[in-house]
Amino acid sequence: MGAKKLQRVALFLVLGVIAVLPVRAAADNLLSWKNPTFYSDGTSIPPSLQASIETRLYYSYDNSAWTLFATVPNGGTSWKGLLPLAEIVQGFYAITSTIPGQGIESTMAGSNQYPPPVAEGDTFTVSLGSSRDTYVNLGRFSLETYSTASVIRTYTWPARNVANRGFIQWDLSPLPPDITVVNATLGLFYAEESGGGGDSPYKVSVAKVTGVEPVLDLANWNTYDGVTPWSAGGDGGRANLAVPESSALVSKTHGWVTWDVTKMVQEWMAAPETNRGMAVDADNSATSDSNRYFASREYPDLYPRPQLVVTYKKNPNVTVVVDNCTDTFVNLGRYANIVFSAEPLIGTYTWPARNVANRGFIHWDLSSLPSDITVTNVTLGLYYVTEDNGGGDNTYKVSVAKVTGVRPVLDRSTWNTYDGVTPWSGGWDGGGANLAAPESFVLIGKTHGWAVWDVTNMVQEWVAAPATNRGMAIDADDTANADSNRFFASREYPDPDLRPQLVITYQPNRQ
Repeated sequence: MGAKKLQRVALFLVLGVIAVLPVRAAADNLLSWKNPTFYSDGTSIPPSLQASIETRLYYSYDNSAWTLFATVPNGGTSWKGLLPLAEIVQGFYAITSTIPGQGIESTMAGSNQYPPPVAEGDTFTVSLGSSRDTYVNLGRFSLETYSTASVIRTYTWPARNVANRGFIQWDLSPLPPDITVVNATLGLFYAEESGGGGDSPYKVSVAKVTGVEPVLDLANWNTYDGVTPWSAGGDGGRANLAVPESSALVSKTHGWVTWDVTKMVQEWMAAPETNRGMAVDADNSATSDSNRYFASREYPDLYPRPQLVVTYKKNPNVTVVVDNCTDTFVNLGRYANIVFSAEPLIGTYTWPARNVANRGFIHWDLSSLPSDITVTNVTLGLYYVTEDNGGGDNTYKVSVAKVTGVRPVLDRSTWNTYDGVTPWSGGWDGGGANLAAPESFVLIGKTHGWAVWDVTNMVQEWVAAPATNRGMAIDADDTANADSNRFFASREYPDPDLRPQLVITYQPNRQ
């Protein structure tokens, strides 16, 4: 019999948790499936061959590029073990089947996402293991680096003095940006001690690193990067630690020890540039030679390595329509000193050919938005209501750009001045020199209705720095023929439903 392709396999489930302390991850993830009984051409697979089906398991970061991570021979229908993407928030898993030496590999089964997508408002817990760590040591070991050591040491010597201090930096990039951290727990596995460990219990504290960003593969007691002293000199980084966030009293029973580091991780997520890592600090109240050693990132067994368990909630999207604005347009030539802020229209007009003759301006009041938000999408909506003498060109490009350099006073602005007195930065140019590069444009035909521009970046900048909100320009087509034009309903238009709108979608940063 020639080689034949097997039917697609159905991957039924992905069960378990990803290393949520103190559960051993390798025993808690299960993939199961039902093997095919037919070839892809509809003919039956003989029972004698069904028992030899080999299932191939694949993973992907992006549901596109796949990597083989396991095979299950002899007709097996399940796999149990440590998922290869256990250190990221979400991964994709899929399988194929074949009969070795006889069948062609089947089409890949539809992929399963794990952990499953998080709905807005839902909470989800993940365990992150992507970290770097080291410890530093005083005295004659003050220039040694320990980033490749299998343990993170905390040691007191002499009495009531920290002699070894650990450092850990966490990669939080797998966490989505649009979340609220509800809880974060650091888990370290107490694996060893020296000379019996001394005092019991032994207080180990966790504090945020501040002021410098240690280079952990080079850091030592005297320097944070192998060259530059810590802020207070050779103190093992003590002066670069914030007040301890939490502490644990560690007995002499080996096993997981946990610390609440919620506040620290919340601050890192709100301002990623402040993520300089954490210190795992020895007991400065213990007797001499008391100590506890924790499994590091380099520990031979995967299970006891450091873990950061983060519970988060995906923030819901909020969409609001902002219509609180002032607007006008300016006009060149003999109208250059006329104010049009009371007009029911915002004019865009080309005259002569390839030259802007009317330019609109809108200033938005964003004070109704909450202060602590992440803006994800913004659209400007203007209603095209009329044109002059047929509107000229059948397709007319209208651009939107941010106003810079000056803040126009729109009830006084003219072609020549931005406040009725002071010329624009480029002189009598209708504000042309005060416009940033266009953020977006729309090609408008001659059918009246809503025109929509993406102005997300502009509004994001205004929300981040309100003082830069000098408004936006609605710019005429500088490539059109003479007398081409489009007029939009302004804030003063009689029908309120057709007035300018700014549709803003955002996510609250805290709940």
